[in-house]
Order: sequence, then structure tokens, then C-alpha cells
Amino acid sequence: MNRTGQERQGFTLVEVLAAIVVISIIGSIVVPVLTTLSRRHVDAVRERASVQAMSHAADQIVRLLRESPTRSDGSLAISLSAPDQIRFSDGRGLEFAAGDLVLHLDDGRSGTLLEAVDVFEIELLDAAGAAAPVEPGEAWRIRYRVETGEQVVAGVVFPRARLGGGAG
Repeated sequence: MNRTGQERQGFTLVEVLAAIVVISIIGSIVVPVLTTLSRRHVDAVRERASVQAMSHAADQIVRLLRESPTRSDGSLAISLSAPDQIRFSDGRGLEFAAGDLVLHLDDGRSGTLLEAVDVFEIELLDAAGAAAPVEPGEAWRIRYRVETGEQVVAGVVFPRARLGGGAG
């Protein structure tokens, strides 16, 4: 009961204003934290997707180069070799075109293997691993490099035909 003998029915204006100020202070602390956490989560999801796409592309590149077809004399059946593409006699290959890495299949289909590629390099190496001018049929190893943003994947692949596992 209050001084007049009646029960209180609500909050005073001062109590309501105090509650609003407290809620505003808590909100001004919590909202930026939640916004930052949300941004970090979105960035982490994008980075994970980018790493997975790069990993998948690297696996496909290695598989294609490792399974290089051969000619009857045992040499690699490379029909086109340039710094940014390689094609085999069966139609399979890789090509850097318009910022994308394109995979060509032996049935004539092509598709984007990796988007937003900054650099794709491919180089034929001789038996000693030297990059001196190597004729496509005399290549023993194939070096590749792919860059997208801050990610770089590079490696050297030994075609199975050169390791005695013959691909036909």
C-alpha cells in the first residue's frame, strides 16, 4: 500500500524510463557482438567452400594428368600443350578460359572445374625434371599451379604410363 491507502496499479514514469535506459545499454553492447559473430560465420562458410572447391579441383587435375593416354610407342598422347592448357589425343584436357578452369572430357563435354581462377600454369618436364623445352611426347612429368585469391595449389604429377602402369 502507498501513502493514500490504495494499491499500486502500474509503473511510474521514472521506472519505465530507467528500464528503457537499461535495455538500451544492453542492446548497444549485444547487437555489435552478434553482428560480428554473424559476419565471422559467413566468412568461415565462404572460406570452407573455397578450400573445398580448390581441393576438388586439385584432385581432378591430378587424376587427369596421372591417367594421361599414351601412343603405341609409349609416349604421352598430348595433342596440345601451352602454358595455360593441355589437351590429350582422346579429347580430355584442362584449359584456363575467362578466369575459369575448364575440364574437357573424352566424350566431348566440358565444364567449369573451378571459378575465379587468377593463375593456371601447366608445364611439361623431362625425365630429369627439367623444364627445358620438352616435346609433348617426351614429357615424363607434368607440373601444375592454380591460384585463386589467397589460395595456391601446385604439384608435379607422374603419369602412370611413365611409372610402368600404362594407360591406354
